Amino acid sequence: MKKSLPFLALIAAFVFASARPAEAKAGIPIFWSSGTEKIVKVADFPDTGDFKIDANENLDPGYKFKQVQLFWLPLWNYGGEWCGYVGKDDTYLEIPKATLDSLAKSVNVTLPDSPSLGLWNTIGGKLIVVLLLVGAIGVFFLKNSDD
Repeated sequence: MKKSLPFLALIAAFVFASARPAEAKAGIPIFWSSGTEKIVKVADFPDTGDFKIDANENLDPGYKFKQVQLFWLPLWNYGGEWCGYVGKDDTYLEIPKATLDSLAKSVNVTLPDSPSLGLWNTIGGKLIVVLLLVGAIGVFFLKNSDD
């Protein structure tokens, strides 16, 4: 048991260092998030007056989805739908896929049937969680084999 104390202390330090107390309710850190909304840009429309939202932002086709996270690592994506990406992660316009397709066709842009959410959002978090679990199990068995 004494040999596993440093390992447990390391895990406890990681848990406390990962906590965001500013987002906690009643002083309890939040490690699990379900329903975090993400928006990704799928393609680029021309930066012309037809697609200008204001002086600094343009309209591009986007895809919004919700995500389940553990320690801010993305584990699962769900509830995706097409939208107008405005240039900020939390700003979008509700535009149906058919309208985005017709806008894209008018400026010779091809939209994919299913958007790419990026490597991090699709497998990045899962890979890190699996590697941490395999490492923890490996350390546990190595420590126990020394006893």
